[in-house]
Order: sequence, then C-alpha cells, then structure tokens
Amino acid sequence: AKICVKRHVCTPAPMLVAYAEIDDAAQAAHEGEEAGDKRCGKAQIFATMVIVVAIGGSIAWSMHTSAYDTSDYNWVDDWQVGIPRFIGGLLGLLYGQATLWNHLAFVDFELFAKPCANPESQEGKTELWRKTPTEAKGAAVSSGGWCVSFSITLSLMTLFEPGCQRGLCLCVILSMVWWNVCWYVAMLGRVDIDDARKLPAKNWFFAETTQEIVITAVCSYFVFFAGGGTTKALVSTGTTTTADVVRVWALRFVGGLLTLLYGVGTLCKHTMFVSEFAKPLLTEASDPVETWRQTPTAAKHSAVSSGGWCVCFAGTILAMTFLEPGCEKGLCKCVALVMLWWNCVWYAGMLNRVDFNDSCKRPWTNWFKAETIQEIVIGLAMGYLGYVAP
Repeated sequence: AKICVKRHVCTPAPMLVAYAEIDDAAQAAHEGEEAGDKRCGKAQIFATMVIVVAIGGSIAWSMHTSAYDTSDYNWVDDWQVGIPRFIGGLLGLLYGQATLWNHLAFVDFELFAKPCANPESQEGKTELWRKTPTEAKGAAVSSGGWCVSFSITLSLMTLFEPGCQRGLCLCVILSMVWWNVCWYVAMLGRVDIDDARKLPAKNWFFAETTQEIVITAVCSYFVFFAGGGTTKALVSTGTTTTADVVRVWALRFVGGLLTLLYGVGTLCKHTMFVSEFAKPLLTEASDPVETWRQTPTAAKHSAVSSGGWCVCFAGTILAMTFLEPGCEKGLCKCVALVMLWWNCVWYAGMLNRVDFNDSCKRPWTNWFKAETIQEIVIGLAMGYLGYVAP
C-alpha cells in the first residue's frame, strides 16, 4: 500500500513538467506567429513617424516655394483634384497599415485576398500566412510597398504641382484598365494552378472589376466630358534647362525600367516574385519553382499584385512626363519620398518578420546591400532634382 501511495503521489510530477514544457512551447510558437503576423513595436512606430514627417515637410516646403495657388479652380478642378487625393489617401492608409503593422491582411479573404475566398476551407488567415514561404511573404508585403508608392504619387502631386490633376485622373483610368489585365490575364487560371479548387472569373469581377468600372466612369466624366475645367499651365512647360532635361529623362528611365521588369513578371513569369524580386530573402537552398508551388493561392494573389501596383506607380511616373509637361519637379519629389518609404518597408515591415517561422533568419545587411544602397543614390539624385535644382 505504501508503495502504491508513493507512486500515486510522485508520478504526476514528471508529467506536469512535460505538460508545462509543451504549454511553453505552444505559447512560444504562438508568440512567434504573432510576431510575424501583427506587430506594434518601436520600429513600426518610428517608421510611421519618419514617413509622415517627411511627407508633411515636403508638402509644407512645396507649398511655400512653388507659389501654390488654386484660386482660379472651379468645380471641375475640385473634382479632378479630389479624386486622386481620395484614392491615394485611402490606399495609403489601407496598405500602409498592412505593410508595417498587419501582414495577415495580405491573405485575408475580407481584405486584399477577396477573389481567393473559399467558403469550404477551414484554414484561417493565420494558418495561410504561416504556410507561406519566406520569399513569398516578402513578395506579398511588397504589394503594400508598391501600393503606397502609387498612393504617394497620386495624392501629393496635386499639392506639389497645381494644375496637373487632369493628367493624374488619366493615370487613374489607365491604372484601372491595367488591373483588369492583371485579373484576367495574369491571375485567372494561374495563381490557383497548384490548388485543387479553381477560382472563377466572377470572383474578380464582383470583388474588383465592378468598383474599377465605377472609378473609370467617374474619372472619364471629369476628364473628357465635364466642361469648365481651367487650362492653368504648370510653372514650367518645356525642357529649357539642363536640369529640366535631366529630370524628364531620369523619370522616364526609372518609370520605363520598372514598368518593363514588373510587367514581365506579372504577365509572363510569376516565379520572378520569389527570385529576382526577392534577392534579400534568397538562400542557397532557395528554389523559385518549388517556393511558388508551396505558396498558398491567396499569397500568390498578393505577390502578383505587387507587380500590378509597381506598374501603376511606374506607369504614372512615366506617363505624367508626357501628359503634363512641366510637372517633373513634383514627380522627382515623389520618387525621393518613395525611396525613403521603401527603407521603412525593409526594416520595419520585413526585417525579423517575414522569416518569423523560418529557421534561416535574414540579416539586415541583405536589404542594405541589395536595396538600400541603390535607393540612397536614387533618393539623393531625385531629391536634388526635385527640391534643390532650379
């Protein structure tokens, strides 16, 4: 009896220890997932402050030095200004918070992955994000980076270069057309290639195309049909100085190169999003084909969307040099701000986050060597052409 009592009293102790260890491991894993999914830390707060202060300072500087005057605007001008500002501001808030704070949004069927919704699936957004390979996570988060780049250009150009609003509305129309090429050429029947359940075209039509039709119709009315818009010329209407020439061709080179590279990736070769466009995240064991195969459909959708948003940004930069000659100083300011924004993405949106459940951790030097060095050069050059050069 004594032996039994002793065994009854003593044997639970190791079991309790084992259960405690399992509990601790589960908690640690959960905390690790949360660190990758959602984060409200010092880096995210600092990055938000940096980009907000930079944008605010740029607006104040431009309005002070560019003789900002909209006194002769009428109701058509007001709408042409309001549309890019509203779209740009809304996109910036939605995708900016997702990029820096909440990565789950990129695989959330209620947010950015609506066309991929599967009512029969038991997997939630946390599980989908956990299953997404590190390289594909980086590509998905980059969609937020490029969207904010586009939103910065749309919303700030109306303040940097008063009078360019008609060209911006034309760029919005072109962007809406481009997105439908993305949905039905780049994504339909392709992002779900490794999934047993195939996504029908109506998913994109109801989630995306309907609102794009509305936006296109509204913009088209104020660009092509509404009378009464001013013909106010921009501050400079020709390439009369060396700085003017450099600005035009530098913007066309950057815009054209990005449009070509990401257009090819979006339409022709999706594995580029987990190889050529994900250099800081690659390891010796990285296999783009296998990585793409393992990527869930919702994450593929967001990854390819990064190419869509990049073409929107780069296409706007390129097109505006033709649609609104004389607005190049404002465009250079936007590109400089975008270079700063991308460093917020690398070090607050991706570092120690996209690899949260990967045994191979990517050091900050990966982004510095592959991205930051060239962004410093481009940012300084564009900043000089936008803020300093006459």
